[in-house]
Amino acid sequence: MITSNELSPSAMYANFRQKSLSILSRLRPIADPCYQPRILAAEKRLTNERIKVLVLGEFSRGKSTFINALLGEPLLPSRVTPTTAAITTIRGSDNRTIEVRHEDGSSKILPLPEVNANRHLLDLVTQTNHVSSPPSDVIISLPCRLNQSLIDIVDTPGVNDLNKLREEITFKYLSECDLALILLDSHQPLTESERSFLKTRVITADVNKMIFIVNRIDEKAADGDDFSLDNLINSVKRRLSDDLGIIDPKVFAISALQALKGRYRNEDNNPYIKHFESFEQYFLRFANQQASTHRSATHKERLQRILLDLVITIENSCNALEMDQQQQTLSLSKLSSQLFDGELAMKNLPERLEEEMLKMKQQLISDGASDLHTRKAEFQNKVATVTSIEAFDGLQADLRTSLREWSEKLAHRVHSQSTTIANSIRQSRPELFSTNTALLTGSSQILRQGSDSEMTLSFDPVIAKSSNLSSADMIVGALFALASTVMFGGPLPMLIAAIFGAGISKNSRNSTALEEAMQLRKKNAADALNKVFLNLESKLISIVDELANHQSSTILSCLRERADNTLSHLRRSIEMLQKAANEKEATRVTRLHEMREQRELIKQLLDDSQNL
Repeated sequence: MITSNELSPSAMYANFRQKSLSILSRLRPIADPCYQPRILAAEKRLTNERIKVLVLGEFSRGKSTFINALLGEPLLPSRVTPTTAAITTIRGSDNRTIEVRHEDGSSKILPLPEVNANRHLLDLVTQTNHVSSPPSDVIISLPCRLNQSLIDIVDTPGVNDLNKLREEITFKYLSECDLALILLDSHQPLTESERSFLKTRVITADVNKMIFIVNRIDEKAADGDDFSLDNLINSVKRRLSDDLGIIDPKVFAISALQALKGRYRNEDNNPYIKHFESFEQYFLRFANQQASTHRSATHKERLQRILLDLVITIENSCNALEMDQQQQTLSLSKLSSQLFDGELAMKNLPERLEEEMLKMKQQLISDGASDLHTRKAEFQNKVATVTSIEAFDGLQADLRTSLREWSEKLAHRVHSQSTTIANSIRQSRPELFSTNTALLTGSSQILRQGSDSEMTLSFDPVIAKSSNLSSADMIVGALFALASTVMFGGPLPMLIAAIFGAGISKNSRNSTALEEAMQLRKKNAADALNKVFLNLESKLISIVDELANHQSSTILSCLRERADNTLSHLRRSIEMLQKAANEKEATRVTRLHEMREQRELIKQLLDDSQNL
């Protein structure tokens, strides 16, 4: 059972969230009205952000029972076929509700009954009961053990074959999840289809995001007295390491059914609860650590950016109130000129970015084509040197892996070069992206520190540090999923499958016929390879375009956000100067005193944020 006796990553992140929300709540009453939307957006991100955990496994591996054991109640129906089931997400909440989303874009929220919830859900999560518009996914919210951890459990249909649904799950959900839980059966762990699925789909997403769970150990133990839990776990570990190259795989052995029964009936003497809790404790630590480590840094940066910008605004107000008439006139002229230059640079930003991205795309297309040519020659040689029927069995997986490596390499380069372009543009437009241009004076040490250090981070300073964009949106995994979707859409899987389409009968007793069949298969495989690579070469431009356009749109949005902040400071500074010029002396002295007090309060909040 989940406990909070130790300061886990989940508890640390919950503590961070609480302190951050406290700072924002203290900031809201004293902040300028124009900052209220940013404060509200920061609060919303802190409140709504969740950890996504994907549960994978072949049909009948006990995924629904496993999730029910995590929840502590028999919530999900277990007799749902993989061809009819919708994607189901379970999240902790104060209320019991079901949100059903349909393929036509419509959705509805219904109450989740306390009694016989699994029977009620059976009708909702199966597509056969919705003739006009079947559900695309179902979101179940209920009070449960997941509440404190902010975890979303995503239950997927079985993955027994390489169908369209499984590809959608792999590309859409696996590339976005923080962790994948993969269920195996103790009677036959790591079947051939499971190894193929792991090798061609899961491993390429992120090895570090996987935990393997061998289910139904109660049934295995009942088969004989010589059953050893340690031997079973070690055997699965060896096969994951030897067959799939997974280093130090995390493997647990459980009985989901017995754990569910024990928890639901409060059976303290149930030995299988301890096995389940051992997995559960590791799972929660791992999941929260994966999901909260980078999120805390992103939230902290966003909060400090708001506080720094507020200090700048107040500093400008104070400076404006302290100026004499001649200084005000000179400053107004200077700031107006900066605002004009900045707005002009903002207007020309898309054109400048498009020029740089075009150069990048041309180079990437050239390099990508060269890399494809090398891989094509490699696989042509493999096909030509095949000497046995069995040797064909590994070619398909190797080819898919190679092409995904090519895709991932391409995505990495797009990401890296796009970041370089974004920072190059930022550095070439100080009138648009330097916070100091919005200052009336450079007298504040705290402002000089904030304006430089945030923009010179080693990783993705423009893209990953935008207050309007989560860094998760910019990870290479998302780009890889995009590239894979383009690359493997259409006829490509069928072309790859053609390598194996000219099957050779193992029962053939005629060596001459066998040799002729082998040569025919080699020829078919060589023809298929040519088609595969010709197909990719023809798609290369569109693949690069999609990746680059995705990045270009994001970069432009992030740079515009930075520019908007700078221009907003300039406009506010001009307004303050104009307002100060029209104020009477007594009013000016009073406002200056109030602004200085406000500045000290916000600086204190900034100090508090440093200690988060």
